[in-house]
Amino acid sequence: MLLVRDGAIINLKTERAKAPGWNDCIRNRMRNGGYAAFLALFLPVATLIAEAESNFLNRVQSHLILKDPTSALEELQKALSLYPDSEKLLSAKIQTLACCEQEKEMILAWKQFYKLHPVIDANLLETIAWGIIKKGSKSDSPITRATAMIGAFFSQSATGVSILHQGMSDRSSLVRSVAVNLAGNMRDAILQQDILDLIRHERITAVRLGAIQSAGMMKLARAYDNLKENLEKKHLSQEEVGITIAALVNIYEKADQAHILSLLHSSRAALRLLGCELILKFSLERDKEELKALTYDSHPEVRKIAFQVLGGLDLPSEEGILLGKQGIKDPCPQVAISAAWLLMLYDRDQGVEALEPWLFHATREVRLFAASALAASGQYGVPLSLKLVREHTDPFVCVNLAIHLIRQRTQEQFGCRCIQRFLSEDLGKIMWKKNGIFQSLEPSDLKHGGKNEANPEVQDQLTRLELLQMLAIMQTPDVQESVKKFLRERAFGITGAAAALLLFEGDEEAIETVKGLLEDSDPRIRIQAAFVLAQWGRDESAIGEFANVYATTDRENKEKILEGLGKIGAPSTLPFLIDQLSEPHQNLRVIAASSILQSLYH
Repeated sequence: MLLVRDGAIINLKTERAKAPGWNDCIRNRMRNGGYAAFLALFLPVATLIAEAESNFLNRVQSHLILKDPTSALEELQKALSLYPDSEKLLSAKIQTLACCEQEKEMILAWKQFYKLHPVIDANLLETIAWGIIKKGSKSDSPITRATAMIGAFFSQSATGVSILHQGMSDRSSLVRSVAVNLAGNMRDAILQQDILDLIRHERITAVRLGAIQSAGMMKLARAYDNLKENLEKKHLSQEEVGITIAALVNIYEKADQAHILSLLHSSRAALRLLGCELILKFSLERDKEELKALTYDSHPEVRKIAFQVLGGLDLPSEEGILLGKQGIKDPCPQVAISAAWLLMLYDRDQGVEALEPWLFHATREVRLFAASALAASGQYGVPLSLKLVREHTDPFVCVNLAIHLIRQRTQEQFGCRCIQRFLSEDLGKIMWKKNGIFQSLEPSDLKHGGKNEANPEVQDQLTRLELLQMLAIMQTPDVQESVKKFLRERAFGITGAAAALLLFEGDEEAIETVKGLLEDSDPRIRIQAAFVLAQWGRDESAIGEFANVYATTDRENKEKILEGLGKIGAPSTLPFLIDQLSEPHQNLRVIAASSILQSLYH
């Protein structure tokens, strides 16, 4: 024990050794004055120690306010040489080391702190996690910088916003692409300005398209003029037109008739398409005459969308039939199919007669567009789907028609068996494709390094999981076997920005189906089931399997496990995650820190 006497630091233990009567003195005090007399001897000493400790802490805080963490650390080293077991000083040391970005020393200080004070301090743990993430955001590796941004995004905090802002101007287009996709889920003013700047000046197409999408998600009204100017450009790709229109439709809060008419009469096809989409969004019956005129437009994409939007409005029966019969003669297959769909809504027999031949077209793209139109017809198309799902030889046409039947609650188990058969075949990667208001299940045409971090493998996994979920909801016999086959053959576990943006969750029946596989005899199936549960259901039953295999698995799976634990967000995972802050690989430490933040904020 130490005290200050006349400006000097005195070690009471040493003084006791020098004074043979020390113990006698204490005993006499206790005997003559009792416990009060004993406290009277030591309370001044305790007060002096507390004051000295407080003085050190004040000086440390002053250095940190002046952004001089190095001097703060020197002050702490002096203090800890005098008070090595001080909880406050050890805590301050950890915070100061985080500011200094001395990651390894910070973890060692935490271990010392926890050994002396074995209670998890949430505020201190948050400081440690942010220290690791901030250092990761300055790493030489673009992957680590992107991973740090994802961790920052999960916090939904001011510090996270600052790191995302930093990522928007990163030298790596990969990091900028991740940043813009994450920022779309936030509304902070500084990020909105970053998105606006990237729309105006970004030269890398993937990053610019991501910024346009995020502007729509943010409902960023200030981006309207730039996006509209974008649609007026010549030689704009169909992909960029579609993304820009979708963003603008999200931004619009109301529909001014004069403005809509100016779009519909524009010389630019892209602006006429925007006008059509706005009529659909706001169900503008008042503009249907203008829309009917667009079924004769010079651009086939405009004609196609015009027929689809008319199908969403309330037309007199005779008018709907007349428009449909006129449109089924269009030379563009997608326009003729859209017109046949419109016709089916008002005269099923004539519409079916017009649509059915397109389902056997020589080109798969046309066949699948026709299948998506049939699926969008609701009950009107059920008889044709029932007929063709048994006759057609294209597995993609069949599965789309089977999904149509299930959604219409017709021959559900037969439809489920069709989906099981489809999933059992080796048909390559699959994805959902949107075409106007229609949607179909198709072979994947995504390329790595596209506008999203959601690559072909990720989309394939999510699409197959959605189909398996449908089977579970319908309580299909042997659905667990279908899930086991999927988990055995595909290495599930979505990492990176795709995991951060994953909103798709499992239905209760699907979660229970997968949870049962945690007891499977095959270890590969158990760990894959744990990955799915972590992403789908944030289910704590996956924690045990993750902990069992972590030490013996490879680094890629370790990343997935740490991300999965973050998705679960359970405080019970904190001790395990804290242990992984000592991993030799920086990326693993950053992911562990991110998962700690998620578990703390859950």
